[in-house]
Amino acid sequence: MGTAKDRDAITDAIAAALCQAREQSGMSLEEVASAAELPPATLARFESGGREVTLPVFSRLGAVLGFDPFVVMDAVQVEAFGPPRRK
Repeated sequence: MGTAKDRDAITDAIAAALCQAREQSGMSLEEVASAAELPPATLARFESGGREVTLPVFSRLGAVLGFDPFVVMDAVQVEAFGPPRRK
């Protein structure tokens, strides 16, 4: 699937995207966690990059915060690895 460094880059980029989306929403960490049916400590770990978020949970967070998880993942890929290379 990739190296540990790749996974760390993706986890960090997702963490930054989650923080930005929550801040833009104006919702508190506790409000988002409650709406997404997560413990606040778990959401805090996702936002800090201390824990990887699964796709189902990322989708729930997208529904709560108003983002398309697949669009965010495309942006995360570019942020972590640069634009796709053309063959």
